[in-house]
Amino acid sequence: MAGMTDLHEILGALRPYVRQGAYVVVTTQTPPDVAYHARIVEDEGTTLVLDQAIADEYHLTYEGVFGWITLEAHTSLQAVGITAAAQQRSGPGGAVVQRARRVLPRSSARPARLRRGSPGRSRAGE
Repeated sequence: MAGMTDLHEILGALRPYVRQGAYVVVTTQTPPDVAYHARIVEDEGTTLVLDQAIADEYHLTYEGVFGWITLEAHTSLQAVGITAAAQQRSGPGGAVVQRARRVLPRSSARPARLRRGSPGRSRAGE
C-alpha cells in the first residue's frame, strides 16, 4: 500500500501517541554504554536520546528535559511539509518538532532504515 503524499490528508490522518516519561538528548564523542532510545552518529559526535534518570545516574550533561509525542501516519517518503506543519500547529511556545535521521538500533552496527510512524515503539532505536 502506497503512503500518503497530500499534506492535508496526512495532517487529518495523524494519530498522536504520547510516550510516558522524561527524555533528554546527550551528545558526546565517547558515548557511555547505557540503554538508549535512539542513537545518531555524526562527525561531531554521537547523540543519544535517553531517559532522564539514566542521564542523571551517569552524570551526563543535557540542556533540557522533554516529553515524547509520536505522530503516526502511513506516509510516502516523498511527502513534504509534515514536520513544519506540526511545528506551526504546536502553538506559541509549543513543542519542538524534530524528525529522526540515521537512527541505529542498539543491536546493529549499520544504519537502520528510517521508518515513519512510531520510533518509540521498538521500531527504531531500542
